Amino acid sequence: MRKHATPTRLPALLLALALAGCAGQAKQPAPPASAPVAAAESVPAPTPEPRLPLYLLGDSNSTGWYSRGYSTDGEDAQWVQCIRFDDAQEIIVGEPLTSAENGFNLLPLVDADNVYGIIPGGIDGPPRIYRTGPAGAAWEQSWTLPEGIALSVWHTTVASDGEALYMGYCTISDDPSRQDDVQIGRFDLATGELTPVTDWDGYFRGTLCGVWQAENKLLFTRRSVAADCPYEPVISHYTISNWEQLDPWVSITLYALDPHTGEETALLTEKGQFFPWRIQDDRLYRLDGETHTLCFRALDSDETETLPMPPQASQITAISPDLILFEGRNEQDVWTLYLYDRATGETQASPLYRLGKDETTCVRLLCETGAGEYLIVRDSPLAPKQIQGMQGEFYTVWTNQNAYELVTREALLDAAIPGRPVILRDDHID
Repeated sequence: MRKHATPTRLPALLLALALAGCAGQAKQPAPPASAPVAAAESVPAPTPEPRLPLYLLGDSNSTGWYSRGYSTDGEDAQWVQCIRFDDAQEIIVGEPLTSAENGFNLLPLVDADNVYGIIPGGIDGPPRIYRTGPAGAAWEQSWTLPEGIALSVWHTTVASDGEALYMGYCTISDDPSRQDDVQIGRFDLATGELTPVTDWDGYFRGTLCGVWQAENKLLFTRRSVAADCPYEPVISHYTISNWEQLDPWVSITLYALDPHTGEETALLTEKGQFFPWRIQDDRLYRLDGETHTLCFRALDSDETETLPMPPQASQITAISPDLILFEGRNEQDVWTLYLYDRATGETQASPLYRLGKDETTCVRLLCETGAGEYLIVRDSPLAPKQIQGMQGEFYTVWTNQNAYELVTREALLDAAIPGRPVILRDDHID
């Protein structure tokens, strides 16, 4: 366990000085024996200020599911698109943003009350953050962060407490043989300031990966290499290029981080570069393909429990108190969605399939809507798409265009039960 801020020992110093001063003074006469000594009044300890609960930003809330759209017809535009759950229609949230002025790779992230549009920034420009309501027609707030940094928000986690965003970021190196300096930062939504909370020392880094709700702490990983590793990391174009050599000596540790004090607590270490556990509801979950079991443990426990799983289980899709959805190959070697009832132990295969990358595969579960429904990619047929090239010329490409649908749990198990097809905008793009 370590702290990044060492408290100044001023009270102890003052006490020592006071005692030294007393030793040099003349001895004072004692009070008369008959005089009662007044009892010292007890001073109550100060009540710590309550801290707002941490939570993760995601891609959906009670309003809908959010994704990034962008123009392919020569227009310079990108936007946040939302599939609304109430009327199964797609809308644009906030105004479209130009790449020329704002940078590219707009990432939508949401909580119950806010939609954030985050542009990570980098060598082409500074990071930018936009905010509006769940179905806002315009961006209500925007921030531009300093040049020379990039936000680590894609394929990782961003947390919030309503007053700040917590995310990884790096200071961009100008030397390809040196890695970028990487930290977890706190972005204050009132002041627009980004301050470091902790950093990843050394070469091997890690990622912000969750929130421990019961302890109100951030969860992140750090990689390390054993001291007896005979190889040194080789840095090429800002990153380690010899992971294959290092891998037998690499381990990864999950830490809990108090973002207010910087205190870190190591929770669990695993071999390898990648953390194999899924974090959800203050538990860790991992599918063991060799024993066909779902392993799970509480974050504050060393004991791992197991739940027998069918041999088809290859990839966990969703976990709820009564249901586990997973994917795997059926007897015909077709990738299939399965529903596992945790109360009965019964597994049922979904009869719903789609075309994906020129082969039949299962429907893709995107999120649970919170109203007993799921949003799924129901089909992905090949369709022509007009794309404008760099020189202004148009050409046609054939690509899989997703068709979305809202379906109930019963509809996942019965193809005869209709869902609610989503009406997409004409310029929708996946």
